[in-house]
Amino acid sequence: MTATDPVPPGATPAANVTTRTAGGVIWLIATRFAGRIFDLVTLVVMARVLVPRDFGLVALAMTAVYVVEAVLELPLNAALVRLPRIDQRHLDTAFTLSILRGLLVASCLAAVAYPYARIYGDPRLFPLIAALALAPASRGVASPALARWSQRGSFRPDFMMDVGGKLFASVIAITMAVTTRSYWALALGTISAPLIAALISYVVAPYRPRIGLSEWRDFAGFAGWTSAAQVLSALNWQADRLILGRLVPVATVGRYAMASDLSSLPEQALLKPMMRPIMSGMVAVRDDQERLRRAYRRVDRMIVTLLVPIALGLALLAEPLLRIGLGEQWRSTAPLLSIFALTLIPGNLGAALGSTAMALDRTRIMYRRTWQEAVVRIPLLLGGVFAFGMPGLLAGRFVAAIWTGSVAMRLIREMTGFGIAAQLRSIARPLLAGGIATAVTLPLLPWLSTLSGIGLIAAAGAVGALVVTVYVAVLLVALRWGEDTGLPEHLALEMLISIARRGRPGANPA
Repeated sequence: MTATDPVPPGATPAANVTTRTAGGVIWLIATRFAGRIFDLVTLVVMARVLVPRDFGLVALAMTAVYVVEAVLELPLNAALVRLPRIDQRHLDTAFTLSILRGLLVASCLAAVAYPYARIYGDPRLFPLIAALALAPASRGVASPALARWSQRGSFRPDFMMDVGGKLFASVIAITMAVTTRSYWALALGTISAPLIAALISYVVAPYRPRIGLSEWRDFAGFAGWTSAAQVLSALNWQADRLILGRLVPVATVGRYAMASDLSSLPEQALLKPMMRPIMSGMVAVRDDQERLRRAYRRVDRMIVTLLVPIALGLALLAEPLLRIGLGEQWRSTAPLLSIFALTLIPGNLGAALGSTAMALDRTRIMYRRTWQEAVVRIPLLLGGVFAFGMPGLLAGRFVAAIWTGSVAMRLIREMTGFGIAAQLRSIARPLLAGGIATAVTLPLLPWLSTLSGIGLIAAAGAVGALVVTVYVAVLLVALRWGEDTGLPEHLALEMLISIARRGRPGANPA
């Protein structure tokens, strides 16, 4: 459905927004899901070939990369998508800015690599960080013409890029891990994926690279506040690894990083892909406060409804999943994974805040969000780890997740008029269903710890199915008291309608 398509008979304007963005959401979820499947396969193989200290070393190196890359982040694709018309000069400017940003990131990482290695007392970090600088530099050379597809609400090029890059990177990384048993296999996979994806981008979105900054004003104001927010955000979200690297053995950092990365898979595969099409949908209703509020309410409930059973299933089945997937050497990581999975729920309340702020051209909101989160989260982590060690750090991370969700909800209220109490009522049903599913499943967990082999796999699958079954059953019972059409089964129907519409001849961009 395009921006000019009429509203389906009987559909509300907010429902039309959901239908319009559903196709894009499906493509991006498919993209991230397929990419994360390759990531997971690669991770499982490497976790059985390498040891936790290898993962810890690369995690420390990647922390430096994440911080520098985030500090110098330029949301050029989002800036292009928001333009009423994208011409060649805009693409040239975006390409040039992206190249400059990639060179700056690589230069900064090369500069900090040696002192960073000295601080953490491991000389291997110096060449590792210098090599990993190639990853953000590779992302900087992707075709800016991808924004034209995003503007039309079509994200098939993203699927081809991400899947192609991850496929080749997985083959390369696994081959090196099996043959060398070196931590450099992890680094090589990280570097090769964005490089291959960038090459594919010119096939799916042709563009002749040109250097020019004639339209820099269209990017300067948009990037200014978001870049300021990224400085705090980088420190905020990497603070725990920066702290741990100085206090605990590198193997412990590896287990912590493994649990954190595994717990983030649902967010990366499910939530992140939704944000771009959600932003496009919010742009369509941003001039009508009531339509905007209803659209946000539906999006927020959809996100929570999808996230709750995944997060709870991962938290409840952390130990058997680690034993089955990664082996017994990772069994002690289970408590970390359970806690991190649970933080997904409060931490993602108001998850569509960024998309809504960009759609309303209120990117300063993101700066406010970041510093409000940071002034609480960083002291919580520091105080927790120095007072109580690892348990204090975990408790601080959980409390910080609750604070993060509350900050987002307050800012959503400010932008849309959708009150906090109304936001909580909107997601009460999936939270209730998740609580009941957890209560039913908890008594079975001690039994799982006594099993192994095929019996463990079968039992873990059965318990996971039970979580989902109870959750869906409670939601279906709750439908009897539903007052609108913003519930998952209606959203699923809208997505199917969107797929059918996109299947018409000429419906997709050339």
